Amino acid sequence: MPSRELSADEWRNVVREKFVKSDVIAISLTGGEPLLRPDIIEAIINEMKWRYVTVVTNGTLPLVDFGVGYFVSIDGTESIHDAIRGLKTYRKVKQNILNHPEVDVVINMTINSLNYKCVEDIVNEWYSLAKALTFQFHTPFSYDDMLWLPYGKIRNDAINKLLEIKEKYPDFIANTSKQLNLFKGGRWTADCPEWFFINLDSRGKTKQPCVISNTGKNVIKPICERCGIGCYAGAYAGMFLSDTEWFRMFKIAKRIAPYKNVNA
Repeated sequence: MPSRELSADEWRNVVREKFVKSDVIAISLTGGEPLLRPDIIEAIINEMKWRYVTVVTNGTLPLVDFGVGYFVSIDGTESIHDAIRGLKTYRKVKQNILNHPEVDVVINMTINSLNYKCVEDIVNEWYSLAKALTFQFHTPFSYDDMLWLPYGKIRNDAINKLLEIKEKYPDFIANTSKQLNLFKGGRWTADCPEWFFINLDSRGKTKQPCVISNTGKNVIKPICERCGIGCYAGAYAGMFLSDTEWFRMFKIAKRIAPYKNVNA
């Protein structure tokens, strides 16, 4: 029997006990698809007063203005995104973003073996439509995962290209150089600051070791030494590599997508 998801009131209690009492200052609502439960989003935002909340979505549902920012997943150009996410989803996502200029959107691209060559195309297309763009890398759950971009020359060249793009668009790319360079290998994952994050599933149960993990016994876990998750690499760079470039994010936070100025 499938497990029951928590109600909005039950989530209020979870937020108070696990986030507010632990002095958590920022949370991201992920999925599944958070926008399927707007009542829960509103309840959590209400309990997290004066704290930073974002919604991570695939963008296929209308972007409700909750007064918080969105991270929208884009997996490549239209043909590549649709090959991964489903036919005609790219156009639907793009139209949803254009239809809701009142919300702030950051594009999140997870780089994999299918899309690593089209990164600059994505930056060029979304520069005028989104507040910012972040990159991370596909994290596999099995050693034969065809989407994983293996460590080595091809991956290093792709990351070097990202670093070049970041210098070209310093007001748009919300990654630091140290964070991106970590993705060239997996050595940093041995000291991954997973303890810095609290990850809960739809039932309020803790997910270990990380945000993309599942709860329960005998579940398949992500391969940590091949981790490409942006928040963990970013936290590592900040804590252990003295990554002061994160201060640049204050400038990015003030950026307004150019198309919003045109339509203001």
